[in-house]
Amino acid sequence: MSFALPPPSALAADAKTAQLVHDELTSVIAGNPRATTTYRFYEELDAWLGPWGPRGYPIGYGKFYNRAFTTHRALNRDPLTQRWVWRTAVLLQRELRDYVVGRVRDGTLGALTERELRRAAFQSHAKAYDRAGLARVALVAPQLVPVIATIPAAEFLPTSRNFVPSVCQVFETFHRVAPKVIGMRSRALSASTDAASIGPN
Repeated sequence: MSFALPPPSALAADAKTAQLVHDELTSVIAGNPRATTTYRFYEELDAWLGPWGPRGYPIGYGKFYNRAFTTHRALNRDPLTQRWVWRTAVLLQRELRDYVVGRVRDGTLGALTERELRRAAFQSHAKAYDRAGLARVALVAPQLVPVIATIPAAEFLPTSRNFVPSVCQVFETFHRVAPKVIGMRSRALSASTDAASIGPN
């Protein structure tokens, strides 16, 4: 672990400590100088808060799916989906950072469980997918949406510990993204109709 941080149970619940944790976590978020990989954030988080190992959220889900998405050939061949994957990776890590910092501020980080961290992470997934531009992916590269959906296929098996939150995030993602896709299509259709009505000069 490379964090210059004391154990979570020894942290003070004040603004200075919260800022220190924020800065240390930010330094290993994908795209930052100390992020030697796109998933180093999860490794550092697990070593500091756990370790929970391969069954914990940071390694077993965060790192696992970060690698699965960022190394997927089809997603990387398309510039739009490649950008969506990158932005999603960064947003998911930022959301988890902010959750941990919030626990520092209220003095409860020392009591944080893996289950609580997992729940907080899943609650951020749909928002991150949306903010990263999934609606545009669905509109411009719809053939890649099934690819995105099937990468975590194992999580949708009833035997998966993530079955219920995975199903819930699908519905939330649809609720967030579908209206945007419809709006984009309507605007594109309207622009096309306007252009056709004007005709050639």
